[in-house]
Formats: sequence, C-alpha cells, structure tokens
Amino acid sequence: MKIRKSFLLAACVAVVYAASAATGGQNDSARLVTSRTGLPKVTGPIPVTGDSYPFMAANREVEPLDLGKVGYVEKEYLVSGRANVYEYAGKGGLKIRSANAPYTTRILVRYPANPRKFSGNVIVELLNPSDKFDADLVWELTRNYLVENGDAYVGITSKPVAAEFLKRFNPKRYGALRWANPLPANQTCKSPGPALLPGHSSPQTEDGLVWDIVTQVGALLKSRSPTNPLASLRVRYLYQTAYSQTGAYVGTYIAEFQPHAMLANGKPIYDGFLIGGAAGVSTINQCAAPLADGAPGTLVRSSAPVIRLMSLTDFYRFGPFPTYLERRADSDAPNDRYRLYEVAGAAHVVATLDESAPSEADVAAGGIKQEKVVCKETESTFPSQYIYDGALANLERWVRDGVPAPHADRIAMSKPGDPNATALTDPFGNVRGGVRTPYVDVPTATYYGESTAAGRDTNPPTCTIVGHMVPFDHARLAKLYPTHADYVRRVNADVDRLVTERWITAADGQRIKNEASRARVP
Repeated sequence: MKIRKSFLLAACVAVVYAASAATGGQNDSARLVTSRTGLPKVTGPIPVTGDSYPFMAANREVEPLDLGKVGYVEKEYLVSGRANVYEYAGKGGLKIRSANAPYTTRILVRYPANPRKFSGNVIVELLNPSDKFDADLVWELTRNYLVENGDAYVGITSKPVAAEFLKRFNPKRYGALRWANPLPANQTCKSPGPALLPGHSSPQTEDGLVWDIVTQVGALLKSRSPTNPLASLRVRYLYQTAYSQTGAYVGTYIAEFQPHAMLANGKPIYDGFLIGGAAGVSTINQCAAPLADGAPGTLVRSSAPVIRLMSLTDFYRFGPFPTYLERRADSDAPNDRYRLYEVAGAAHVVATLDESAPSEADVAAGGIKQEKVVCKETESTFPSQYIYDGALANLERWVRDGVPAPHADRIAMSKPGDPNATALTDPFGNVRGGVRTPYVDVPTATYYGESTAAGRDTNPPTCTIVGHMVPFDHARLAKLYPTHADYVRRVNADVDRLVTERWITAADGQRIKNEASRARVP
C-alpha cells in the first residue's frame, strides 16, 4: 500500500498537544473575559483566473468536486484584524501575553448558490496544518451531507506554517497574509511548538493568534455587516469543527474561550462543536508548556452541544486509560452537553481522506515534496464519512430543536479503567462495542487502526496512523452469506436500524444499500 504523507502526522501532533480532561469544576472567575470580538476587515472575494485560484479549491483536490454542478459556489477572502496572544495564569484561567497583534489570514467559503436552499447552518472548520499546508478534512468527510442539507462551509487557515505555505504557493494572491509574532526574538522561546514537529512553528510567527481569529471570524459570519461573505444568506447557527491537530484546538477553544465568546445580544458566537480524532486540548501559545492532567483549561465542557468522534487509531494511541479522561461519560447537564463516539472499525487515516487531499501539483507548487510511504497492509476503506454525517446531523438537531444526540456504548475493554486493558474483539477480529455499522456487524473484512511500514517510515511514523483491513476470503464469505441476497438482506436490515436510531442519515443509508447490492459477496 503506497500512500502520500499528506496530513498523516495529525494524530501524532494531537498526542503532543493533548492534555487529559479534568473531572472537577473550573474557576470561571479566573477566566479571561476580554478576548477580542470586533469584526475583522474583509478583502475579497479574491478573483479566480487561470493562474490564480484558491489552494485547496474543491475542483483541484485529488478527488475533485465541481461545486457548480451541485448548486454551490466557492469564494475566497482575506480577513484582517488584531488579536491577543494569551498565556496561562496562576490557579487557572488566562491573561494577555501580547495585545492587539495585527494579523491577516484567509477563509475559503462554500455555500448554496440559491439562498432559498440554504439551511441556516454554517460549518466553520479550523483547517488542519499538520503537513505544513491546509487540509479540509471535515469537509471531505461530510461534504455529501453538507451539500444535500444546504449547509454553508467556511474553512479558516489556522496556523502560520500554513499561511507561509500559501505565500509560496502564490505570492501575489497570498502575499498579504500575516501571523507575525508581536514579541521581539529576544523575548520569545527559541524552539517554539512541540518537539515532535520541528519547523512547524517559528520565533518570527505566533500560533497563539488563532483564538481571537476564530472568534472574530465567527462574529463576522453572524453579523449583518455588508462585508460578511455570507451577507446574502440568513445565518442562524455556527458550528465549529476540526480534525486531529486542530480538533485539539477546538477543545481549547471550548475550555477557554467559548464561555465568553458572545455577540452583543448576549448569545454565543458558536452554537455547537464537532471534534474529530483529537484526544484533548492544545497549548495556548507556541511557547507554553502543555497543561498537566486535570489542570483548569483541560475541561472540555460547554452549554453548547459537543460531539467528539474517535477512531481505533485514536483509541489505542491516545490511551492507556484512565489518564485519557475525555473518555468520560456522556452528559446532558445544562452546562455540559457532551457525547463521545468511539467508532468501531474506523481509523485516523482511511482511503477516503487520502484520496481527497490537495493535489500533488498544488502541494509541490508550495515548495513541499511529499514523501511516498509504503505500508505492508491494504489501506482501510472503512467509510468514516457516514458516521461523521450522522454526527453532524444530530449536532444540528440538538442545537436547532433541542433533541439530544443518541448515546453510544464505549468500545468494550477487558478491564475498564485499567491502563493495561485491551479492547475486546468478536470472532471476526473486529472490536466490540462503540458506534456500530454494517461494516463490522455484517462484516466482509477485519478492520484495524494501524499499519506497519514496509521499509523506512517517516519520523514521526506515518503507517501507525493509517488503518488497514484484511478482507475475508471467498470460503469465509460463502459460509457467512450463502447467497448474495442473504448478504444484502442483512445489510439492509442493519442500515434500517441505524437510520431509525439516527446513527446514519437516510441518504447515506441508501448509499450503503447500493454498495451492498453491487458487492461481490459471497
């Protein structure tokens, strides 16, 4: 199995950034309440020509999507403003380390061309920068649902290393991007960022500008300002999301900024959160040490609903438990609406994500040569997108209609709470418990969260976060499913149950049924 080293460092990044969630209360009186929420200046939409187009444009990814054919438009803007850099304060909370630092970042906006088809929902993704360029991983996992539901999408360049890539990719288009460190070199750390990612942070730039940027972009999108890129639409709800490294950013945002990120009418800027493949929280700035387990600031609790999705890769790599306290119980408390979905069979990287990355030509134009990595096993085709679509649909209904998302069992462990516990598996080698799908309940393969390198791997290793699968041979399939009709019947029955229980959408359920009808089983 050959794969590109595209966004594949993400899980490893989360290991460095993650701090386990606390189980006690947080000292709200010590929380900073002066985060900058003014509206940023907007430039754009930036014209698209034959030689100037957005990096990560939907029609230029490995698996291109012509948004016009599905009734959507894509536009790109630069947003500029001033952001504070924060640092941890004693006994919990934050204080301002540097105030009013100027910034310019970019946002990529996708929405229905016909305003009457707009749902009122806006999905705001903190783009993943783990390979030093932007990747819209949540968009790739949920784009079918977003388009079918009429949701708008906004991707934010969320780290200076990705902004520097954009300036190399097209100096004229992106030359104005700015994430400069407001501190002089002699007042900042010499080796910023996690040691696992050398070169991802620089003393000349500052990762910690992201928090106020995300707040200000959210305020812009809910405003009636004529500069709002979604001014022609009636925006009702904003959902913040991200995958892996920036998924940990979302955890930090919830813990430190969400309680105070309010509009002038007293309502929250962000109405719900979807965290993908991230175990905890990030550091508050690029020079800060990670918080200790249980420290204030690691508590991801919110009155706005939060759904966290974890794969087998995340489950195994980010344990052992109980130090990873985000595996706590679900909650419906008014100040702690939380769901954790451990997806049986899913992996941090599956074929869907690898095929939907930015094109190799565009990545090379930004000065990055992607390494070819060979893993011994067959890359997993587990369709994580169906569970992500279902989770997003449930999150939106939770926020819009007050209908709580369903609860899921955790993956079954040999000794729950024991750091040396192992996941229990069924006779086919798939884990028990967790969020179920026909892929593990009516199986044709065994799914794993990791792979092994066939030769030299990258550093940090890539294959360990790439899922693999072992398909059943014909004899085993024939024993399980005497006829093709028997297999289809069992898949259809499982799909109908999952749709009824709201784990997958009806549209995705039909996709799974269609796939089963075409499958060569037995």
